[in-house]
Amino acid sequence: MKEKQQTDNVNKEPASTGHKVLTVVGIVLCVILVPILIVNVIMIIKGLVNKDEVPTIGGYAPLIVLTDSMNPPTEAEFSPMYPIDMTFTDKTKDGIRAETTNITINRTDKLRILEVTIGSETNKTKKIQSGDLIIIKSAKPADIKVGDVISFFDPESGGTAVVTHRVIALEYNEKTGELVSFRTRGDANNTADLTSVPVDKLVGRWTGKTLDGIGSVAMFLQSTPGLILCIAVPIVLLVGYEILRRRKYDSTKKKDTDALLKELEELRKLKEQKEALEQQSADEDKTE
Repeated sequence: MKEKQQTDNVNKEPASTGHKVLTVVGIVLCVILVPILIVNVIMIIKGLVNKDEVPTIGGYAPLIVLTDSMNPPTEAEFSPMYPIDMTFTDKTKDGIRAETTNITINRTDKLRILEVTIGSETNKTKKIQSGDLIIIKSAKPADIKVGDVISFFDPESGGTAVVTHRVIALEYNEKTGELVSFRTRGDANNTADLTSVPVDKLVGRWTGKTLDGIGSVAMFLQSTPGLILCIAVPIVLLVGYEILRRRKYDSTKKKDTDALLKELEELRKLKEQKEALEQQSADEDKTE
């Protein structure tokens, strides 16, 4: 029984508390990093295949907010701004009929929450701030309403930059009745955007989902230091830990093996001594 137990100890790898903790940490890192890597690869591939489109997954796309055009100051910072009248009044464009709705934005007691009144309906919504990560969903132009927050390829930038602003008017061709463009404005801006947004520049509509400050983290992850710190370093640590763990296991296994061999050698010597005594006793019996 002692030999069997000793052999089992050799084959069984030690599982210390530190080992368990590091194993859990490794699993957590994999659970976090693997989906991020998969999503990034999918988004990169889609971006390369369709350079004129924002890559989406299941119709959804994460966008990093770079400016505060949708983040009006608080009352403490600039009280005369409230309430913010977002109603679009410029309807003098030839051949275009602008469909509008009264829009008012007011503050609440919470720093990141605004009350948005569209027509007769009031809802609370989060401010969108620089450094946030917002989630948008693909939408058809016909599904967009006045008051919606949309993302679009900015005509002012030649259609290369994506901007997220609130729709303050829908513009229709007077002759055909076809929706042709959106008038937009940032919640923190004093006036509407200079250029109407053609319907074919629509990227999607904001879902209302915002991950505070995660946009800055995502941008850091895309940088070389971010990739090294958040991906390469954990991988190196995990590999290094596995090497050290394996060495410790091999060392423990060698000690157990040496102890077993020593015990077997002692048993062998005892057996030889016993056989020698038995042989001596037999020889003495023959002599008598």
